[in-house]
Amino acid sequence: MNKPSEPGSRKHLDGIEALRGFAAMAILIFHLVWVGQVKLPSTIDFLKYYLGNGVPLFFVISAFSLSYGYLGRFNDAKSLTAFYVRRLFRIAPLFYFMFVIQLIELKYVYDMVRPVRDIIINMTFLFNFSPRLVDGIVPASWSIGIEMIFYFIFPGFLILARSYLGAILCLVLSIILAAEWSAAILSLKEVYPPFAAHGFMIGMPYFCFGVLALHVFRSMTSGSLASNGQAIAYAMYGVSLVLLAALISNHTLLAGVAEHGVNVVQSSLWGLPFGLLVLAVAIHPIFILVNRLTLFWGRISYSLYLTHPGIVYFLQKMGLYEAIHRACQGIPTFSFLVSAVFTIVVISAVSWLTFKFIEAPGMALGRKLANGISSGIDKIPAALTPALELSAVPVAATTNARTASASDSRS
Repeated sequence: MNKPSEPGSRKHLDGIEALRGFAAMAILIFHLVWVGQVKLPSTIDFLKYYLGNGVPLFFVISAFSLSYGYLGRFNDAKSLTAFYVRRLFRIAPLFYFMFVIQLIELKYVYDMVRPVRDIIINMTFLFNFSPRLVDGIVPASWSIGIEMIFYFIFPGFLILARSYLGAILCLVLSIILAAEWSAAILSLKEVYPPFAAHGFMIGMPYFCFGVLALHVFRSMTSGSLASNGQAIAYAMYGVSLVLLAALISNHTLLAGVAEHGVNVVQSSLWGLPFGLLVLAVAIHPIFILVNRLTLFWGRISYSLYLTHPGIVYFLQKMGLYEAIHRACQGIPTFSFLVSAVFTIVVISAVSWLTFKFIEAPGMALGRKLANGISSGIDKIPAALTPALELSAVPVAATTNARTASASDSRS
């Protein structure tokens, strides 16, 4: 299902887009259970503790897709500036829209007015640096704070992780730093606890897994293994499922590596099956994962992510889920299915509207601005040029613009 590539460009990977849809749906169901108070069927009730890992999956996908689109393309100041412009206009329009909605709700529903300082920190995407504001004003926006930091450091990070060795070293270092970060923060009793779980360092291992997966993908699609790609992809699907089952059934594996009961090393290991899953769908998409519905969800995944918490909360407060539970005579399987289907349909419709009228115009404007950046900043210091030339194949600026669009979807 991968779209044919234009000459000199990198083809669009449908599997990656569809996987974003799965990540968004996992988080939606997570909040349906915990915020909407909808009970899962007893046979799968244990999944409520793991569906939140849709966020780390987003991080792995994000790093993979950005590396896929930009590895070897940061060769001058113009390409660097264009990258930042595109990233800003990919994230900011919908975020600011939801931010205004949230401020209005706080003011007129809860009679709360956020301080100007808090508003500025959120609007500049700096809230992940604040222990008090790390979760953001917009519900579930804590991961956006992490993403924006990663976007900022991405060109430099790509220099460090431009090879297998570099990516592996970055991964090991990121896991160590994440564990130390969490333990250090939680040892400070006066610090808001979510700062340990939602800080940037916690997300870094997943980004490293994504970049490492990209290196494997490049090797497999350009070397002697390319002819056996389908068989290898199926093996990766199988291994990723086994690893996920192992992580779920052995949730205390490596317990004690991190202090205060926060096992960051254990959590970081989820990046391994996620990385394999990303690789598998990139190499050989299968219909059950990549189809018109999942591609649709993947396309609007950013809207799904940002709009769903408020909608789920509203429906819960309106008593909808309780009414469904009673109508289904208290049978969890029926009430869950009806609640989930109704919620997914409503949120998908709203997300399509926000994608069409907010996200898509924002991306189009970002592309226009990026492509029209003044040629007066074509040169960068000579000392940085060798490090930024991460690919042996030069690519024209027009190809850069086409390729970058493949990585425009958020996580």
